[in-house]
Amino acid sequence: MHTPERSFSAAALVREARELPTSRKVQFGCIIAACLVLFALVLVAGDRNTFVIDYRSDAKGSLQVYFDQGGGFSEQISVRRPHRAGANRLRFPMPPGEVVAVRIDPDAIAGHIVIERLAVDGTRSRTRSIASPHDLQIANQMQLASDLNPGLITFAPSEGAYDPQLYLPLATPVTSAHLLSPTQWRLLWGLFWTLAVVATLIHFARRAPPTRALAVAAAAMIGLLATLAISDYSVNPDEALHEVDAHYFKSHWAPPALDDPALAGNFQTSPYGVSYLAEWNVVYLVAGKSAQLLASLGTDERTTYRLVNVALFLLMIAALAAIRAPPGAYLILLVTPQLWYLFSYFNGDALPFATGLIAATLVLMPQGRLVPVLRGEAPLDLRAAGHLLLFCACLGLMLISKKNYWPVVAFIVLSLAARTLDLRAPVAAALATLLVLVVADMAAGSALAATYGAAIIVPAILAGLVAIGVCAHAAIALLRQQHVRKRVLRLASTLGLALLVAAPWIVIDQARNQGKAETVQLLRETHAGGMFKPSHPLEETYAGLRMYEKGHTLPQLLSPPLSWGETSYRSFLGAYGYMEYFNSGTHNRLATALLMALLACGLVIGRATGTLSGAQIFICIGSVAAMLGASLLHSWTYDFQPQGRYVLGILIILLPLALVPLRATRLKVLYTALAIGFFALSAWSLIFVALPNLT
Repeated sequence: MHTPERSFSAAALVREARELPTSRKVQFGCIIAACLVLFALVLVAGDRNTFVIDYRSDAKGSLQVYFDQGGGFSEQISVRRPHRAGANRLRFPMPPGEVVAVRIDPDAIAGHIVIERLAVDGTRSRTRSIASPHDLQIANQMQLASDLNPGLITFAPSEGAYDPQLYLPLATPVTSAHLLSPTQWRLLWGLFWTLAVVATLIHFARRAPPTRALAVAAAAMIGLLATLAISDYSVNPDEALHEVDAHYFKSHWAPPALDDPALAGNFQTSPYGVSYLAEWNVVYLVAGKSAQLLASLGTDERTTYRLVNVALFLLMIAALAAIRAPPGAYLILLVTPQLWYLFSYFNGDALPFATGLIAATLVLMPQGRLVPVLRGEAPLDLRAAGHLLLFCACLGLMLISKKNYWPVVAFIVLSLAARTLDLRAPVAAALATLLVLVVADMAAGSALAATYGAAIIVPAILAGLVAIGVCAHAAIALLRQQHVRKRVLRLASTLGLALLVAAPWIVIDQARNQGKAETVQLLRETHAGGMFKPSHPLEETYAGLRMYEKGHTLPQLLSPPLSWGETSYRSFLGAYGYMEYFNSGTHNRLATALLMALLACGLVIGRATGTLSGAQIFICIGSVAAMLGASLLHSWTYDFQPQGRYVLGILIILLPLALVPLRATRLKVLYTALAIGFFALSAWSLIFVALPNLT
């Protein structure tokens, strides 16, 4: 027996909006206005240039930089920045218009100053040198001291100096294009942050004290991530490759034609001769446009991209709070410090993880509005409409993000179908089986068939036929029921809307890149390093490449000395820098024990309370297998990469075990204690392993 269908009415939505409390109307108004201001800032960013000086100083003090725009130097067109003793990189925003010369005024007590680089960094253009330190001229009360640092340009204030000055004429004037004056720019930014803070305060003023405490904890975590992000010393995997791809979108809005000669530098950045622009990766559009906004903070390009990921973490927390996610959704963020680290440097994984967690929470949370609307058991009110649109946006963005998150997309879609259509365990098991088979075929179908032959082909075909038969029988039975047909239509419409979010990117990419696979292969051959070229003799290629073709079997990848599983799991629990700083063995054993206890506790609670269905368990198992299998097969057929960050999406797949209700169970205290223990262990790793080595 099913709940009677609820009708949808646009008039009801309008009426509900009019009846909202004044505080909620103000909050929605602030959010809409903040979004419009932010969009305006993207459009009017122009190419705001920053003058960059790399230098070393004997003592802390300050530098004041004056800009000559043809009318001489004046205090009004100058910027002062403090500096520390030792190595420094100071950034001075340039005024709008053309700059023909620069004057640098150090403190009279600055001691010796070694000028190492003079450059300009633009919001649309990459950092570029504009002059050599040898071009600097002494303007007043300064002297050369080159004998102290042979080969370097060293200056020192003259004895008794009170106004030391260095002068730099620019052979080529530098133009900084500001569509708004600095005052207008600051006012717009101030308006955005004012609107955002007001909306946030209204939101948390209506929440219980525990939620407010969670917000404070999240803010502290974001501060920790920002500390890592702004460090000059931390080194992270493939960051340069990510940066050059994001830089493309500082001045573009759509995916490029891969054979454009202007992209040669993107492919040359990687020794593999590849670029993430060859995939459907909207991540770099988001990063490139966001970096234009954050560039006004005065940070260098790398730090700006890192701060984009820190902002993503903040937005993920804000979205979970806005949809009133249960505490279990936040538990997913505490399981491993590797996840926190992921949001502290620039990469292509942070965006799909954030959108995936939000979308999965909307599908799975017990008091959510999305599933009841699709089932016809709740009206499409304002809150439900918000959840629906947010879900479609998140799922659509995941479709055009990194491919290793596609198993998470499948998990979300299957979970939504299971809850909407009341799928039984055998049907879910069949769907999970098909998911694993499809992923295995896409990742390494021909390699598996060539290596294992009938021993794997025959069981796979039989399993696939049985799974298809089970799904077909269930579909016929379900579609005979009128109320189920309506649910199927709503489900299909929702998924279609999500696909529309991704469609423009996919269509433009396909139109600009006919024969994409062949183009990518040609670009690899052209730009890759010698041992990475596809045509290079197989036995002389990089050791981790094409291990299947070199005769390695899957069991060999899992056994010493390769130990794909062990290395991936170690880095899943925390690997920092360029896979060089790990937790101790004792730490990992304790983390494993806590993780197993949490999973077992969640499983017992879910089954005992009836909140974790057999169908959901099979979907989780199949999705985990698909994600692990895709990563393993990628290491086997393309490049051996046992990195836990490639399978962090498993945390989202385990969300059903974290969302089980705890109020009516005696295991609540144990479950909460385990969660707090895991959080403490993760924080210890980030503070005492990551920070000392990366800052």
